[in-house]
Amino acid sequence: EEDCFRMLGVTFDPKLVMWKTCYGIVAIAAGRLKNCLKAARFYFREALVLHYKSQVLSSMDYATPAIYYAPEFFLLLIVVRT
Repeated sequence: EEDCFRMLGVTFDPKLVMWKTCYGIVAIAAGRLKNCLKAARFYFREALVLHYKSQVLSSMDYATPAIYYAPEFFLLLIVVRT
């Protein structure tokens, strides 16, 4: 863990395990998805989809360079939890 470093808000792991980054993405995206679902009754479906794309998907896409070589187990964690 002491080998990890942060660059532009993303935690990189030289061993390419990226568990810390994946768990961080899950925590951020799950919170944003929860808030999106709370507000679902106030939006039309089209507006809700736009809200999801702008809030939840953008929080997962910012760390794509860090998780590109991550093991499939951690990538499945992101897909299943969000």
